Amino acid sequence: MVNRRWRLLAPLVVMVVVALVPAVASAAPPTPVSTTDCGGPLTIDPAPTTDDPYLVDYKFHCSEDITAYSVIVTRRVSDLGTVDDFDPNPQVIDPAGAPSTTVAISCSGDTPGNGINCNAGAGGVVSAWSNVQGSVDLTEQYCKYLPVGAKPGTLAAPQAVVNLIVTNTTGAQNGPFRLDLTAACKKVADYVPFPKVTTKTTKPKSKTTKPKKTKKAKKTSHTARRRS
Repeated sequence: MVNRRWRLLAPLVVMVVVALVPAVASAAPPTPVSTTDCGGPLTIDPAPTTDDPYLVDYKFHCSEDITAYSVIVTRRVSDLGTVDDFDPNPQVIDPAGAPSTTVAISCSGDTPGNGINCNAGAGGVVSAWSNVQGSVDLTEQYCKYLPVGAKPGTLAAPQAVVNLIVTNTTGAQNGPFRLDLTAACKKVADYVPFPKVTTKTTKPKSKTTKPKKTKKAKKTSHTARRRS
């Protein structure tokens, strides 16, 4: 009798299990929503080294939690070698101003390359309004400059442009957000100047007319005739 009941109930159990499987499998991850806003400054590192002569420090925070970010540096259209080195483990400062002891960021990228990719690790989250502080060493100085020893007419090397792209906890990417220097770069000419051509202007010699010497009349001695 028990076996018969089991045979009758078994198809129902299978149907319930099969019905539940699609429900579990259909639980999709949250829809990516790009609503995060980020920003922050750049500074020229005050202590560059011979290995990292063009070190630039970046600092940013976001309005929402993030799990990863990329820093991209561009200069010329075809330039893919703008980054020479970078900080592999940037620091996270919580909103209260203390270094985070729970979040560890790691960065990677090709060198020379044009950017780096960083993440907070599996399950790691950088909370909203926390500051991320790191650095990248550029292959050239950040600001616009004239190449040393270049021929007259050579175009100036353009200023670098640093952009930030972040990934929030929904998986959406947000950006690019441009990071700018806290102090503006000095103004530089657009090209190496040509040497000034100096033309010597010769002033016409003014003729000085000397006064003509007047011939003095010869004195003639008149001998008085004696009257006889």
